[in-house]
Amino acid sequence: MKMKECKKFVNFCKTYLNVPKAKVKIKIDKEFHAEDACVHHKKGHKYIITLGSIDLMDNFVYMILAHEMTHVKQFELDGLELYYKGRKSRFNGQIYDIDLDNDSEYFSAPWEVEARINEVPITYYYNNR
Repeated sequence: MKMKECKKFVNFCKTYLNVPKAKVKIKIDKEFHAEDACVHHKKGHKYIITLGSIDLMDNFVYMILAHEMTHVKQFELDGLELYYKGRKSRFNGQIYDIDLDNDSEYFSAPWEVEARINEVPITYYYNNR
């Protein structure tokens, strides 16, 4: 997949998730595993999505980007704050005491569940518009 296609998909996600002010850059970090990704919230409406690779099947890359763009939506609209106070995080007005370094706790966090739920429908909608 080309970076141009990734950017096109991210722009679709901005509209689909109603976050038009978000300014999202995508970068590749060879230190990441191919299927790994994360989003960093910079100042204001600026975000960087770091991917391990875009040399994967297109739909798999789209699902990864949909997941990370859901986090952008959560930062923009749902008040997501990771490490809000020490190890506590805030999401949708609630405070969660979740150890983000513990896979079991991290993967069951409500913001992660929502991001995983959105991966397939957003990708499907993009491919079938």
